[in-house]
Amino acid sequence: MNMLEKQYHKMYHKILTDDTRWDLMTAKELEKRIAKFKADEKSQDKMLSMLSCLRLAEILYLYQKNGESTTMPTVPLLEGQVMLIFTGEEKIVSDNLKQFEVGFSRLPELLECFEDTELAFICINPETDDITLPLNYTKEIIEAYDNIQIHVDEQMGEGIKAEELEPIVFERFLGRRIDCETTEGKHIIGDAYSSRMDKKRGLVLVVDLGEDDEVELCQGQVKHTIAVKAYMEQRKKLVVRDDFFEILCEGIAGFLAYWTGNTYVGNKKTSAETAIFQEFFRSLNSLVTLLKDEKISPTKEERELVNSLVYNGKVYRYLGYSSPTKKKHIEPIFNDVYVSWSKNKKICYIESKLYGCMTRLHCTIPPNMVGFDLEGFQEFHNNHFESKVWIARGEEREVVFPTIKETIYRIEYL
Repeated sequence: MNMLEKQYHKMYHKILTDDTRWDLMTAKELEKRIAKFKADEKSQDKMLSMLSCLRLAEILYLYQKNGESTTMPTVPLLEGQVMLIFTGEEKIVSDNLKQFEVGFSRLPELLECFEDTELAFICINPETDDITLPLNYTKEIIEAYDNIQIHVDEQMGEGIKAEELEPIVFERFLGRRIDCETTEGKHIIGDAYSSRMDKKRGLVLVVDLGEDDEVELCQGQVKHTIAVKAYMEQRKKLVVRDDFFEILCEGIAGFLAYWTGNTYVGNKKTSAETAIFQEFFRSLNSLVTLLKDEKISPTKEERELVNSLVYNGKVYRYLGYSSPTKKKHIEPIFNDVYVSWSKNKKICYIESKLYGCMTRLHCTIPPNMVGFDLEGFQEFHNNHFESKVWIARGEEREVVFPTIKETIYRIEYL
């Protein structure tokens, strides 16, 4: 992904976030973005961010009634008229302007009151901040923002695949009627009338199913595959593109963050969560196998990704209870289900979270198997991309790997 594409993707996300959280786009927020722009007027990002808020915020304008007609004061320049708008009444300083009535509107609606040939500029807070914008440029940007919003809403109307569902788009379903297939095989049709943040699951939508029945829906129930499979299909065709690789890595980072945010020592995962995690790590395992295949001529970045992700060596895992109990030691269950291990033998934090009898497994991940190193991937990601992720948890030094009997060389009862 080149610099221009990165900038577009960043602004696309910013615009969509602002439009989704339109209630936060206030005059005060606009003032903050104006201040940031004035501090760095060469920044295209800050200019576009300011315009994104200007498109949605309620602003003040001046007008005067003359009988049945209403006029709005403008400032004449050689290039054309300048319309004056304000973020608050305290920004109207001079007596000449205070004599006018004050109205409230959003800029797009306000511009409809003028003929295209009348105005050439818009001036925000002319007596304090004095931000003057060319009208044609401003209207073009607002129209582009509108088109992004329309495009996403059309996609939502047609249906979005789980692997293409971004968190901000999931949030956009709030206040809409949804028709959704979940990873648990449920078909949900109803009105998403409320939402809440859950420490484990992130944003949760509350969906009214009718007849006093409702259900909670989190993104993890919908988004159960990331960009891994799509990337593998491209590489099998020997297609190499930097933008695909970055999307892949961001996808892996997003899912690993979901993993660390939804797996806690002593807490058993639901069958739906287990299915989601299993599908992802199996896909990731297949990706590693593919990127080790010299037939596809792996790139330097792909080799570095594999080296960061794959861990072979000794790891340790605690088994215990998350609440006080007199139950006996937990015996390991040997299967192919991916679980959390640590490179550290002793972790005081985990021991402090468990009660009663504890079991510690000692394991060696051999070279012909793959353990996923969260610490290693985090370091790789943050060294290669502008956006930073913090996936590794404290002192855990986490590795994800199944509990395979042949790899366990000691079971310790504490």
